[in-house]
Amino acid sequence: MRPARLPGFTRGMLRGTPYPTLLPCPGAELDGMLIRPSPDAMAALKRYEGACYRLVPVRVHGARGAVRARAWIVPRFMARP
Repeated sequence: MRPARLPGFTRGMLRGTPYPTLLPCPGAELDGMLIRPSPDAMAALKRYEGACYRLVPVRVHGARGAVRARAWIVPRFMARP
């Protein structure tokens, strides 16, 4: 696990819940952590996140430069700022 920045996104809330989610936001940048889950951990994450989230490719920036990653994103109508 290592720190990373995700450009083009900000933190919002999943509508009707207390859970944070990612929202596309040009010019914004969000700090977070980059992980490399095992296959079992990835399967558990998929079960936890549920059907409303999509795993989409993103580019994050860390101490070693830009790397390809994936992030869980909900459709915009399901989130609020």
